[in-house]
Amino acid sequence: MKKIDTIKTIQLVLFLVIAALSAVVIILRGGSRHSVILLLWGTLALSFLFIFLDFSLFAEQQQAYENMLKALNADPVSKIANRRSIDALLDKFDGQTLPPDFACIAFELTNIKAINQQYGRSGGNEALKRFSIILNLAALDDFFVARNGGSRFAAMSEDLSRKDIAAFLKRIDDKIAQYNRQLGHPPIHYTVGAAFNDPAQRQDIVTLIAAANRRLNPADERHTLSADDQEDAHV
Repeated sequence: MKKIDTIKTIQLVLFLVIAALSAVVIILRGGSRHSVILLLWGTLALSFLFIFLDFSLFAEQQQAYENMLKALNADPVSKIANRRSIDALLDKFDGQTLPPDFACIAFELTNIKAINQQYGRSGGNEALKRFSIILNLAALDDFFVARNGGSRFAAMSEDLSRKDIAAFLKRIDDKIAQYNRQLGHPPIHYTVGAAFNDPAQRQDIVTLIAAANRRLNPADERHTLSADDQEDAHV
């Protein structure tokens, strides 16, 4: 940011100098047509130079952002955590007892293939990106959310109640419904699978993730879990 601030300050100072010079030449000294044309061309040349510098800075920032995402194990399409981050979480809980209220929620976009066929890969990537944004916003920093490869996503929480998780799923449902009502893009359809820790069974995180993924049913596009589903969602 300091580099950008410095360049923008220099640009502002130069434009102020040109403005002052123009005022002196044109107003105070009644500058000739030749002087006015020179000032005009000088201003245009400086403007194009600044535009070029701005684009260069933008490209540099974008590259730095992509490098940061890569360093943080973020998915390049969805911009949220990727499979490596999930693997890191698996390592964290490997061989350890899970918190009593640990929950794993799996999501899958069921119409991503149709979107790719109709709108191309860019359309599919946009749907994945939009879903990841919605997932991240709905999480409210209470869930670890990540893309689990392909059109699948995962959300995990360590200490939330079933009511909190149901509210999380409801927020996603509402945001997806709002997104799908907008024109100009394909609707997003998804399904949900959930698995909750049962301390009596001494479950591990790998078992919970696998159970949540098994409960993903493309034919059943559930957006929320009913009370009965929540009670039956143990491994």
